[in-house]
Amino acid sequence: MIWFRNDLRISDNEVICEAMRKAERILPVYIFDPYYFGKNEHGFFRTGSFRGRFLLESVAALRAKFRAMGSDLIIRTGDPAVLVSRLAEQYHVSAVYHHTELTPYENFVSEKTEQLLWKMQVPLRYFSPDTLYRKEDLPFRISDIPDDFCVFKKKLIRDSNVRSPVTEMGDLRTPVILNPGEIPTLSKLGVPASFIDPSVGGRYTGGEEAAFARLRALQTALSNGYHNICPDDLTPWLTFGCISPARVFWSISSSADGKRTGFAGKLVSGLIRRDHCKFLFKRKQLEAKKHDDEDMVKMSGRQKKLFEQWKKGETGEASVDTAMKELNATGYLSHVSREITASYFIRHLRKHWKKGAALHEEKLIDYSLSVDSGYWDRPADENRAKKIPFVFAGSPEILFDRPSQ
Repeated sequence: MIWFRNDLRISDNEVICEAMRKAERILPVYIFDPYYFGKNEHGFFRTGSFRGRFLLESVAALRAKFRAMGSDLIIRTGDPAVLVSRLAEQYHVSAVYHHTELTPYENFVSEKTEQLLWKMQVPLRYFSPDTLYRKEDLPFRISDIPDDFCVFKKKLIRDSNVRSPVTEMGDLRTPVILNPGEIPTLSKLGVPASFIDPSVGGRYTGGEEAAFARLRALQTALSNGYHNICPDDLTPWLTFGCISPARVFWSISSSADGKRTGFAGKLVSGLIRRDHCKFLFKRKQLEAKKHDDEDMVKMSGRQKKLFEQWKKGETGEASVDTAMKELNATGYLSHVSREITASYFIRHLRKHWKKGAALHEEKLIDYSLSVDSGYWDRPADENRAKKIPFVFAGSPEILFDRPSQ
């Protein structure tokens, strides 16, 4: 069984390749976990309409690709551990393959699944997270990941290499699937409808083919010397694994004749920044440096007003307001805009930064806990916040939380 998670593609998917080398047939499975469609402790949805729609499109595209090859993709909704174990028993699978993740809930689900499968003597095999540089190829241990991105990047480029994409698998043999299941609607998953700016016009459509189309457009732009390329343009597809970081890296490198300067360099830097956030998140987990022990301090009336202004893009700070309005209309923010909005929020509502991060979780089309936490941890850390270059004009004072009288 191939248990798809955030790797919704067939091309350059080592899980598929390894499974096909070991077995005569594979059983592709995707499970919609209700956890991701509920609300977090701050009252925001873990998955908003932008990301929900993109996910449904990506799963539908993956199923269509399997069906075009004479196969299919089993789809279920519910507890992944229970459903994976039931399917494993029903189809008499010899092993379950999946990509591991770097975040607590995903690891909990993997461990629970492994325990249920172990009772059936079916092993659960873990594959490395979907990063540009493999964990085993890093020039340092996870515990030694530097806070400074420039240091991380320079050492990676100097002392490590990006692996080439894996060999394509042309014949995906599956058993007869009598009940493949239906893809649920957003409303059935409990995701609320949201206004979508007509100007967005399908800018982000989920799926592997859409990812390759966007990559080809970037390659053409690079080859023609265009200078209006956004280095974060592929992040929605990277988040759901519709395309692999390695595929993007090697395609961009070939389009730029191996030169990683200018806009090609920015695109590669974006991939490395994504790795840095992920591995730094893992390092902090190992160090147990979490903010879970912070008291949930209630917002004052003034703080609630400031939060609503930030949320709606009505702060009076042009860079912040433009970014928040773009987020509300499109579900997208560049990495610079994420840093700006997070820095502004923390400067004004310091100890309530988690509520701002929770709103990003609901709104962003390409939200990833292990990546986006980096945009909040840095300004939330007083020592690292001093190095942030953003200056906001006419900012009110920082509102430190005080115990109620």
